[in-house]
Amino acid sequence: MNIDDTIRALQCDRCCDDTSWKCNECLGLPAEVYEALLSNAGRELRWFCTPCSKQVMSRRDCVSEKLDDIGRKLENLGDRLHSIEARLDAKADLNVVSKLEVQVDNFEKRMTSVEAAVQSASTNRSADENLVKDYVEKVLESKHSCDEEERAEKERRKTSVIIHGVKESDGEQPQDREDEDFGVLAAMLHELGCDEVKVSKVIRLGKRSTDATNDAKPRPIKMVVESEEEKVKIIRSAKNLRLLEEGDWKSVFIHQDLTLKERAERKKLLSELKTRKENGESGLILIGNKIVKRYMPALH
Repeated sequence: MNIDDTIRALQCDRCCDDTSWKCNECLGLPAEVYEALLSNAGRELRWFCTPCSKQVMSRRDCVSEKLDDIGRKLENLGDRLHSIEARLDAKADLNVVSKLEVQVDNFEKRMTSVEAAVQSASTNRSADENLVKDYVEKVLESKHSCDEEERAEKERRKTSVIIHGVKESDGEQPQDREDEDFGVLAAMLHELGCDEVKVSKVIRLGKRSTDATNDAKPRPIKMVVESEEEKVKIIRSAKNLRLLEEGDWKSVFIHQDLTLKERAERKKLLSELKTRKENGESGLILIGNKIVKRYMPALH
């Protein structure tokens, strides 16, 4: 054995001491690596003797066991947390479902109420429509009846005229007064050029005054002729009475026999005519059921 082997053997003997450094052969390291580790290049490394190494490793094992225990506890806590979350989710779902059920129930109640209101409104509407329909039918029937009555009334009056301004007779007997009225109207018709007109009836309208001193206007006369053509001829010729110089014909006024409805309309038109004249309009006359402006020829 040479000197190097002897040194190495001695060094290996020292390695048997737990408190000494290990040689490179005991550590299984090449000499250059071993030298490098012992130099400043390995100053950050930590080297432990055998007792310290055992103590460190035992602590590492203890720490590892504690870490494993902590890991298991964390895992258990995770499982418990998951279980709690699951229960909370289930409870939340139950609350949501409960709330939804309450909302659905309230909605169904509202829908039932709305349907009842709609049904009631529909029933009331049908009843109201029937009432309106009945009312409209009655109004139409009434209007139709009034129209029929108006047409019938016009038919009865189509051959009669009303004469104003004829002085009343002083005769005591009705027949004498009627005969005198016939004579006056015959003279009037002659003045109008209507001698061929045949008068069938003469009637004084209204109640006769019994006061001899009464200076009231004479009652109008309803004169009935045989045809509508004769009535039209009398009305067309009536304006000539105002042109007569002799007699009291200027105060006599003739117009056709009007129904109550026609008289109301004429009264309204006369009121309008009066108002328009008072407001300064001139040349207005009433023809039929219209107010028109009289034609005035231009003066040359």
